[in-house]
Amino acid sequence: MKPEGRPSGGPALNPSGGSRLKARLPGPRRACRGEAPAKGPRAAGVAGRGQALLAAAALAACLLAPAAARAQSADDALQGALPPGAPAGIAPSGGGKRVQEMASPGLIVLRSTSPAPGAMADSAFDAREAWNWKRMEADYGPFSEEQIARLNRDRFLLVPQRPGFKMPPLAFLPAFSHPFGDAYDEMVRDFSVMAGSSLSSLRTPSNARLVNPDIMLHAFHRYFEYRMIDLEATLLSGLLNAFLTGIYENALELRARAPAEARPAWDLAIAQMAVPLTLLETRAPPAPSANPWGSVPDPPGSDSLKAALKVFAVRGGDLPPPLRAAARGALDRIYASSGPPAPGEPDLAAALGLAPAYLAAKVDWRRFSPGSNYSGSSARRAYFRAAAWLGETGWRRDDPEALPQIVAWAAALAAPGGPGFSAAAGELSEWTGGAPPASPLEAWRRLMDLASFLAGPHEDPSLGEALEIASSGQEGGPPGPGSPGDAAYLAAVGPAMAKAAPKPGLFRAFIQDRYAGLGVITPLPQRFTLPWLVANELTAEREAVRRQGRDFTSPFQTRFSALYVAEALGSSYADALMPKEVELHPPAAEGSGAEAGPAEGVKAMRVKARVLQAKLASVPAADWKMSVAGAWFAVLRTLAADYPEGYPLYMRSEAFRAKQLETVLGSFTELRHDILRYGKPNYGETGGGGDPDDIIPKRLAKGFVEPNLEFWAAFRAALDALAEGFASRGLFPQDAEEFGRLRAFKRYASRLEAIARKEIAGEAVSEEDYEFLRVFDLYSVVVTDGDDPERALSGISVDIQTISPSPAGEGQALSGGGEVYEGLGPPYLMFALVDSDGERRVCVGLAYNHYEFILPFGARLTDPAWNAVAYRGLSWLEDVDLKADPAFPKLPPKNFWYRPALE
Repeated sequence: MKPEGRPSGGPALNPSGGSRLKARLPGPRRACRGEAPAKGPRAAGVAGRGQALLAAAALAACLLAPAAARAQSADDALQGALPPGAPAGIAPSGGGKRVQEMASPGLIVLRSTSPAPGAMADSAFDAREAWNWKRMEADYGPFSEEQIARLNRDRFLLVPQRPGFKMPPLAFLPAFSHPFGDAYDEMVRDFSVMAGSSLSSLRTPSNARLVNPDIMLHAFHRYFEYRMIDLEATLLSGLLNAFLTGIYENALELRARAPAEARPAWDLAIAQMAVPLTLLETRAPPAPSANPWGSVPDPPGSDSLKAALKVFAVRGGDLPPPLRAAARGALDRIYASSGPPAPGEPDLAAALGLAPAYLAAKVDWRRFSPGSNYSGSSARRAYFRAAAWLGETGWRRDDPEALPQIVAWAAALAAPGGPGFSAAAGELSEWTGGAPPASPLEAWRRLMDLASFLAGPHEDPSLGEALEIASSGQEGGPPGPGSPGDAAYLAAVGPAMAKAAPKPGLFRAFIQDRYAGLGVITPLPQRFTLPWLVANELTAEREAVRRQGRDFTSPFQTRFSALYVAEALGSSYADALMPKEVELHPPAAEGSGAEAGPAEGVKAMRVKARVLQAKLASVPAADWKMSVAGAWFAVLRTLAADYPEGYPLYMRSEAFRAKQLETVLGSFTELRHDILRYGKPNYGETGGGGDPDDIIPKRLAKGFVEPNLEFWAAFRAALDALAEGFASRGLFPQDAEEFGRLRAFKRYASRLEAIARKEIAGEAVSEEDYEFLRVFDLYSVVVTDGDDPERALSGISVDIQTISPSPAGEGQALSGGGEVYEGLGPPYLMFALVDSDGERRVCVGLAYNHYEFILPFGARLTDPAWNAVAYRGLSWLEDVDLKADPAFPKLPPKNFWYRPALE
């Protein structure tokens, strides 16, 4: 049975697709040292482990060369590192016939390999020879002849959920059967069902669970997501409220004491502060006894434009009329999420003295739409909008007209805070687990620390760096009420402010030396994340090039694809797919009259990806674990490998490479979804039944742990980083207790890693270990929401890039553009044939179901709107109210990347 294919949504939906790429890349050039590579015929299929080491050495040498020579020499180094004999036009190594059909011949792909395996021996056998096949087919089938043939060929099979299918119920435990039971997480529930009954006499031969990275990464996402929801609705929202209330109160007091020449700067700063404070004050705060991430109904009218205008009438009532009008207009645009200003429309952000903190000429009001899972509660919607204002707008650090406002904000941050701040800080006692912040500056520092721990360090200068510079130019301490209007003082601090930059403690190889670009100071800057880095490095920065007065001649695409993440992680399979993906969205060259063709784009992308891989390899291990997002990304790096002899046959099949890609990008989607608010945005400028005798098995089924030892080590390290970060900040201490969720998660990961080591070494797995695989349950680690069945679904959507529209001509309307989205649908059932520990069996697990697609401009796609399409027709969801979005009527087809695993 083939997976269901769904047609495209027409003009409103532009998924990846297209024909074969026919253009070939040019032949090899000179190596990094300037010498021509040896001539003569080259042997195909030489890109193995030794060549990868040679190429890495050559790349390291290239990285020491002058910057201008790197782009040219890195690809030459790759070619020069290979032994002579391979023709320039061979197909990517290890790709296999079906991969070659999807990818054009090009540069030799350097394969990523995992460490040498042990003595595991896995033999090929027909699926029907598995001792538990009969019951597996009765519970999960029937399987078509085509599916059985694919299972025998690839040693594993992905089966999509289909109308009428239901998971086998757990005997005598109806609360755990479909649709949701009491766990309220789709994948975790299904994983538990696969284990069968807790009573061994009631288990069946189909209860042979496959524990793979997909289910563990999803459980990690679920745990982290709900803890994030908890933090944002309580502690983070409260800290933000204390910070904003304090600086606003301070600004009012400082303005009252300021001389006449400084008052305009104070008026502008107060108008800038009033907008996010108004947005936040429209929220319905969670009651201390309420579940902060549950579906408690919000009071009518909370976090609405009407409520905001009522708050703003107080907060902005004494502002000069032009500023009051601009701030009120900004609130209207924020709640409408209306997109960037059309030609001729006023730039309300500029009228407030603010600029976008990303590659766009004007503020994109869609950025304030609470997409992803932020639409679930008033508290989180309001937090999202307010924090977005503070992270996506700011001041050009070298703009003399912005300098007075920067100084005013710095002065307000340094002041101690009044009674309003004390009241706001006191409300935090329920959530902090310790003393509330003593000043607006301390509240700001706690916000910055939590954001760094959750998502990563800040790369753009923040209000803290601005305060340090402003204090250096003022005798006796921080700036005072008259500083924003003191010409001599501004002249003294201006040069240093124009070079303001954070002092990176993490990812120095990427963050330092990057401040010649945008240069926007923001109160709460968005975070440097590895997913953003990949997007930034492997797509064209058209606007940045234009600002530097140069023509745009980049061979890189402006459109970003999640496929590039796997490319940067070192996936040879992703590299083999690059020619077709680049052909679908070819790079463009403007200004010079030249056109960058797909071949040039593929070559440039591969060279840049290899340089990026080398730089990622140089990052100290400690840097990865300092943020949850960094540790998560480090886990994904372990899934870019190809697996040689000694690993299970299903892991060595060609189709598994496609499945592994889906694991990487499925987890990447969850990562981006969970840190949506904090990650820097990426902009691309465009302009049958069973035998009753089988019910009680004569022997118990043996499960299997996918033996990717690199993954298990990195996954355990990510859990350690999360636990250490929580402990050092006094967060969720109950999770670290003996029977706490996070402690249980760590125990499970360690036990699974130990079992995987036995499997790969060919050692016998004990009956105690097999019993652990039968009974361990992720219910105990996944934080759940028992009030909202819809939130139990695995389906999520998140935008990863905005492709901005551009005017079709002078004075004409905007045209083109769109949003690149990642989505997850109902998880696949994954069946794998395993011959280990003296038993031929078929095991069953779960796998991600990932999509990438483009939507035209409009409001951000929410999780409920996506799920209404992704889960359409599944009978077990009849009682769940999923409301479809008319602008998103059809599910996009699967990306061509996954064809080998699905055909």
